[in-house]
Amino acid sequence: MSQSVEDDEIDLRELFAALISGWFTIGVSTAIALVVSIFYALFMTVEKYESISVFALNDSKSSSLPAGLGGLAGLAGISLPSSGGASDRVEDIVLSREFLLDTAGKLDLWDDPDFALDTDATSQGSIVSKLLPFLRGLGKSEAEHIQASNDLQAKLRQDMYNRLSKALAINTRDSGVIEISYKDTSPERAARLVNAIVDEVILILETQEIERSRSELQYLETELLRVQEELEQAAQALQQYALSSNIGSMQELTQSSLRLENLRDQRANLLRFSDALASLWEEKNWTDIFLDQTREAHPFVTSLEFRRLLLLGPNLGDWKRPDDAILRSARENIGAQISDLDLLIREGNIRAERAADQAYELALLERNVKVKETLYEVLVKQFEANSLTSGLPGKVARIYERGVPAVYKSEPNRRLIVALGLVLGSFIGAALVLVRSAQTGRVMSRGSLRDSLALEGNYVELKHVRALGARSFATGLAKLGRYSGGFSKLSSFVPIKTRVICLTSSGKSTNARSTALLVTRLLNADSKACLIIDIGSLWSSEKMSEKEILPNLRVKYRMLDGGNSLIQVDNNFDPRAIKQVVELYLNEEHNIVIVGASAEQTRLEIIPTSDSVEQWITTVDVKHTTRQDLRTMQSLSDLVGKRMTFVSGV
Repeated sequence: MSQSVEDDEIDLRELFAALISGWFTIGVSTAIALVVSIFYALFMTVEKYESISVFALNDSKSSSLPAGLGGLAGLAGISLPSSGGASDRVEDIVLSREFLLDTAGKLDLWDDPDFALDTDATSQGSIVSKLLPFLRGLGKSEAEHIQASNDLQAKLRQDMYNRLSKALAINTRDSGVIEISYKDTSPERAARLVNAIVDEVILILETQEIERSRSELQYLETELLRVQEELEQAAQALQQYALSSNIGSMQELTQSSLRLENLRDQRANLLRFSDALASLWEEKNWTDIFLDQTREAHPFVTSLEFRRLLLLGPNLGDWKRPDDAILRSARENIGAQISDLDLLIREGNIRAERAADQAYELALLERNVKVKETLYEVLVKQFEANSLTSGLPGKVARIYERGVPAVYKSEPNRRLIVALGLVLGSFIGAALVLVRSAQTGRVMSRGSLRDSLALEGNYVELKHVRALGARSFATGLAKLGRYSGGFSKLSSFVPIKTRVICLTSSGKSTNARSTALLVTRLLNADSKACLIIDIGSLWSSEKMSEKEILPNLRVKYRMLDGGNSLIQVDNNFDPRAIKQVVELYLNEEHNIVIVGASAEQTRLEIIPTSDSVEQWITTVDVKHTTRQDLRTMQSLSDLVGKRMTFVSGV
């Protein structure tokens, strides 16, 4: 058998064929669903009207610092509260339990008999079920009655909240416009409720805006006083530091730095003089060449200041080496000046470092004072602006459309309910058909049946004549002469000299009987009589008589036209006896047709005779043959090792 029989893949041909074959079930299911949906739409639904109010929130003013001064506020440690938009709070306010119950009290919904009685069946049932326990407890104590009354009030408040919140809907558009809608059985009450809810929400938002402005004003006032105090402290600290450190102006600090640089330059010049004197001291004979080399190494030796140390003239060629005492005195004089300059430079460095640190501290204090002054000015302006606007907060919302009583009801959409009922009924019917088809396992499409069997054996389609499928073999055999169709198709798969054919059926019994008659006619073509062995009781209306064909073996027997014979066996028939009957009639020059009711029965009862069977024919039919039958045929074909011929009715 082909692999397609075993696969669990969905075959669309099978799916659609199953749905088409189950048209009655789908139709009944759809009709029932249609009736139920119509009944529900007409009698089980409550008509409701929807009223919508549309409004938008105004941009709230902000009390944060102006742009560009946020860093300044952070530097000063100030964090002003920002006023976020109120649109994100509208839904929380409207759907809050306290708001809805307060609105119900303001509108006297507790005392409105129409509103109290206009609850749906579920709400009525829940209220009644909650009231009964309290009515039954009339004999309880006063404390128990008080507790029961409190419980009843809590349950009624919960029912009121559930009903209001269920009927409310809030939708916020991208543009910021807010829609609040309410559904009720009364269009006037729906409009009154939605308008009251919008007015109450706007009132709450305005109150919150005023409280926020006052809170910000109070915060600004506190911060202003704090910054003012810090500014005064910073200015006082700056003044005290300047006095205690005796810090002059930045010009004095600059002049001190210039004097220190001048001392360093003088010391460098004296060091060069010292080097030149050391060179002159070491040379005992001052020749012209030596003097020229000295002038090249120390160009300043010809300067007036250097010549004055050694009492030398302006002309280098006239220079003579002075006494050692003069040279020694000049060197000692230069060394003493260098020592004095080192001391002065060291003291100057210490004073300069101290002055630089003091100047840095002074700059920080001045910067802090400047920041405090600027922030103080900003806070003063902000405080003045908030003081002017705190008493006039303005409107927080603009109402574009107030709720009006609806003319047309919004619920129920009876057409949609009926359409959904039709769709649901169709789906339920289709599901039932597919489940039943999966449970029975029947092959529903001819294409699927052909694909499953064509590769496993010879496949032929015949148009069966209803008259040939009669329950009487003699009647069908008598009418066979007027039917010529099907012989050519079937004869191409049945060799002429075939003696024994086994015919089994997994389809309609009429088609099995019709095929058996055709096979009998094919075997009569060589002028030999046929013995038909009916092991499936296909011809139950045949008039039979008992006959002993073998010792201790009696069967139902009837002699037919043309020398053909029909025998029937019951369920207690020994399958091994069939082989004996086949051998007996083969010896009497009979062709034999063994006809079984099902593939499973044939597999169990014909196995002992399978060696004698020359041709295996199986009738199959769409909507009758199951996939289990196909697997049984595969098992039978593998068991006998012969190729089968499958005959399908059309």
